[in-house]
Amino acid sequence: MSILKYIMFSTLLFVYANANSSFKSVNNIEFTQEEQNYISGKKEIRVCDYAEWMPYIGHDKTHTYGILYDYYEAFESRIGIPMQFVHKPNMQACVTMVLQGEADVVVSLGTPNTFSGITLSNEYGNDFVAMVTHLNTPFIRDIKVLEGKEIGVIEHYKNMISYLHKTYPTLEFQKINTTAEGLKKVSNGELYAFIDIYRVAAYAITRTHVGELKINTEVYPLVLRAHVGMREEDVLLKNIFNKAIADLSGGEKTRMIDHWMRAEKVVKTDYRLLAEIILVALLLLLGFIYYHLKQRKQQRLLLEKQTKLASMGSMIGNIAHQWRQPLSRINSNITVMKSLLHTDSVDREFLEKKLNNIEDNTQYMSETIEDFMNYFHPDKEKTHFLLRQCIDKALNLTGISDKDIEVSIIADKEIELYTYKKELTQVILIILNNTIDNFKIKSISAPKIKINFQKVSKKVTLSIHDNGGGIKEKELDRIFEPYYTTKFEHEGTGLGLYMAKMLIENSMNGELRVKNTNNGAFFEIELPVEFPKERTNA
Repeated sequence: MSILKYIMFSTLLFVYANANSSFKSVNNIEFTQEEQNYISGKKEIRVCDYAEWMPYIGHDKTHTYGILYDYYEAFESRIGIPMQFVHKPNMQACVTMVLQGEADVVVSLGTPNTFSGITLSNEYGNDFVAMVTHLNTPFIRDIKVLEGKEIGVIEHYKNMISYLHKTYPTLEFQKINTTAEGLKKVSNGELYAFIDIYRVAAYAITRTHVGELKINTEVYPLVLRAHVGMREEDVLLKNIFNKAIADLSGGEKTRMIDHWMRAEKVVKTDYRLLAEIILVALLLLLGFIYYHLKQRKQQRLLLEKQTKLASMGSMIGNIAHQWRQPLSRINSNITVMKSLLHTDSVDREFLEKKLNNIEDNTQYMSETIEDFMNYFHPDKEKTHFLLRQCIDKALNLTGISDKDIEVSIIADKEIELYTYKKELTQVILIILNNTIDNFKIKSISAPKIKINFQKVSKKVTLSIHDNGGGIKEKELDRIFEPYYTTKFEHEGTGLGLYMAKMLIENSMNGELRVKNTNNGAFFEIELPVEFPKERTNA
């Protein structure tokens, strides 16, 4: 009997202890019992979103998509309550809906919070404000110099407009309805510049104005910060969202952003509607898809062309640099030969030696030209080659041996690849040129580049590490985005590293990453080791 009482007493203690302990979700987020009761009793969280501003939020008849939608999918997986999106025309309509209890949260509100009765979660994302101009417009260091110029800004960015009027009272700002309208007016000359959220502007430029408009400068220190907005009395809901936000890693955020900055929107297809689509509609759809695929191909080719043109200037400089010494030697030999002609006797052996020297130098100059011509002709087919060949070729094209830069190459053995040799050389060259430019900009006294490559299992890893001081943290996640550059005064286009990432990840099925080390930047290329079937079966 005493044993039975002991078991019952222990059971009661266990139940009591668990009733007052924290609850762990499937993602190891610790919710209090009160928060867990809230989650268990909540069938759905109604999220009110407003406007159409890709890549953050977009809609069609049945779906919502974009960066913010992906954020809320991540919140849903952590909280365990389905997120139901409700669309309204503007922010005020969403706030009213939440205050009236018809929705639970506003998808994104900025700071400072100007809405009475609304409280904000912790920040879950941010973006800076950028100025868009024509591609040939010089870099604008201070927008105060634009006095008398027509500058556009989105009308419903109330806080932004208030800040601009207060900070730049001498400038006139024209209110614009949409990003598309603002970009079009810059394109046709109605506006000198257009101010918008960076990723919104960059997303639109790469889809409608490639090769025509660019992100010119950042409107510092304006930063848009995203918070979940809810009623002040919803303290539990606020705490739950704050815990879900804290659980989001920086890498997960970067992947969600990169997905929408690089690709067209992906919308799930309702296959049940296929039975209702008639033949004419299907043909129209195919025509529409063909047209847009063609447009995207043209845009990609234009981006590649711009990248090549941007690097052509430095290429010509490298040719001139590599020709200077052989031309000097040829001229010296000719001078000696001329002097011999004025003597009574000609030493044929000495003369032949000088002619051979001239021939060697002209052959070297010819090979230099061939190297640079090959750089501007992309590969059509995959080939077998040694990775070291690409590295040596890229180093030669930069003329790095004459730049007082210490280069060390570390590898256990030669590694053979089967991919696009010239495109890989181009990627290595882009990274090396960026590194060399960084050495010049920062005046590094003893510049060093360390190149390492190795094969592990079915992957080859190539790393390029420098001692140039690294990349600013706020720029680290953006250097692979199109038109983003930190070299305005050096006429950078912001396309080199973007194209490098596209070549590695789209053409060669690899990965290109960057991080900072103690004293510099660390670029890492990871490629699959693959060979054609006939070679594998041999």
